[in-house]
Amino acid sequence: MDFERGYRLRVSGLGELTKLLGAYRTHALRIMAGSYADQIARTAVSALDASCVGLAQNKGDLLAKARESVAAAHDKVTDGIYARGLNCHIEFHFVGTAILAVMTHGAERYRKPWEARREVVKWGWSEGSPKPSHIGDEAWRDRARFWTEAGKTSAAGFGVFRFALLEEKLPALGWTAVGRCVPDMDWRVEQCVRKLAAAGGVDPASLSDRDRKRFEERARNAIKPQVDEASFSKTVVSVAAKPKEKAPAPPAAETPRETRKPPKREQMASSVDHADIVVAGDGRAFMAVPYVGFRAEDRVFVQVGSRDITFMQNGIQYGTVANIPAASRDYLRGLTSITVVEIIETDGKRLLRAKHTAMVSDISLGEGLRRPLQTFRRRSRDAGIQEI
Repeated sequence: MDFERGYRLRVSGLGELTKLLGAYRTHALRIMAGSYADQIARTAVSALDASCVGLAQNKGDLLAKARESVAAAHDKVTDGIYARGLNCHIEFHFVGTAILAVMTHGAERYRKPWEARREVVKWGWSEGSPKPSHIGDEAWRDRARFWTEAGKTSAAGFGVFRFALLEEKLPALGWTAVGRCVPDMDWRVEQCVRKLAAAGGVDPASLSDRDRKRFEERARNAIKPQVDEASFSKTVVSVAAKPKEKAPAPPAAETPRETRKPPKREQMASSVDHADIVVAGDGRAFMAVPYVGFRAEDRVFVQVGSRDITFMQNGIQYGTVANIPAASRDYLRGLTSITVVEIIETDGKRLLRAKHTAMVSDISLGEGLRRPLQTFRRRSRDAGIQEI
C-alpha cells in the first residue's frame, strides 16, 4: 500500500459512507470534466490555429473531430482501469469498528480534495517501512494491526468495497464546458511556433531569436484572438503562405458570415440559477429554468438538498438554485420525475427552447440516510485509540 494514500474515515456506517462518497463524487466529476474539456479545447484550438498559419487545410467541424479524438484516446481499459488518464479508484476495508480507505488510482487533482474532507484522516502504514517521526509507537502499532487485518480480509475476497469515478462511459461535453477551457494566446502562439519550426525541419528548442520572433509574429497575425463554437465548424482554407500584398479578397460566399446574426447557442445561460415550479390543472408538474443547453438524448437529474436543488446531466453540474422554500422542497421530494423546460427570454417574452423529463432524487440527510444499510458496533478494545 502507498503510505501517502492510506486513510481512516470518521464515519460509523454505510449510510454516512454513502453520503461522503456522494459528495466526493460530485466534486471529483467536476474536476474530471474540467480536465477532459481542457484536452478537447486544446486539441480543437491547435487544429484551428494550424489551419490559420498555413500548416493544414482542415475542413468540417474541428470541435467534433477533437471530441472524437480525445474520447477515443480515453474510451478504453488500460491495466484493468477504464479511462485511466481521467479515472479515480478508492478501496474501502471494513475492519472491526474501523473503515479504512486506499486511493489505488488517481491523479493529484483527486487526492487533495479527498484529503480535505473532514471525514477523511490520513492513516497510512507500510510493512517494513520505518515509522514516521510524527507518529507515536502505540499509534503505529494500532495502524499495523488494522492494516494487517485489512490485508487478510482482502486476500480472502471479502471486506472490500470499491469506488470508481468512471465505469464505462465518458460524459458528453458541450461547448458550454469546452468553451471555458480555451487556452490563452501565449500558449496558442507557442504551439504554432513549434509546429512551424518542425515543418521546416528545425528543432523548436534550437530556433534562433530572429526565427522565433518571425514565427511568433506570423502566428499572432494569423490566428483569431477570440474563438466561439462557430469558429470550429466552418471550412478553413490556408492562405497564410501567400504574400500579404497578393492575398485575395475574401470570397463572396464568406461575406454573409461577417454580418449574420449570432447563433442561438450564444443566448445560453451560463448556469441554472433560478427555477419556477408550475403544477398544471391535470396534476402534471413542470419546472421552468434558463436555457443552458441540456442534451435532448440524455437524462437530466434534479437533486433536492436540505436548502437547495442542483441540476446534473452526464455527471456535469449545470447549476444550483439556493434558498428554496420548504414547501417547494417538500413537494419535489414527493416526486420521482418532473418535466424541465428550458426558457429563453427575448424582447420581454419567454420562449420555450427545450423540454426534458428529469429524475428527482432527495440528497438531503433524510430517511434513506437515517436508516443506514449497516452499522458498526464499537468494541471496548479499540476505545484507547486516540489518533482518530
